Amino acid sequence: MHTEIINPDISLSPETHKFGQSNRDRIPGRLRRLARNVVRNWQRRRMIAALRAMDDNLLDDIGISRNDIPRVVNGFDDRELRMWPVSPEVERQSASGNPLAS
Repeated sequence: MHTEIINPDISLSPETHKFGQSNRDRIPGRLRRLARNVVRNWQRRRMIAALRAMDDNLLDDIGISRNDIPRVVNGFDDRELRMWPVSPEVERQSASGNPLAS
């Protein structure tokens, strides 16, 4: 019988990655992160524009001063950035010039 010393740190399973393959595996992840960052920045700019379009009284009602809009939006997570600050109905009424019913 042969006595073999096996290093427990060495994997006995076949290699799953060949030379250079790990870089190719990272590219889709990088593209995904890049796309996510592009979408997130677009959503952030859209939210800032929508909040800046609101009048000061409405901003005051929701507890945001005009100077704090970028800071507040930077604190939003992805779910909050997907939201639109004004309902489509309110936006249509505002665009058509109809006063809002209270």
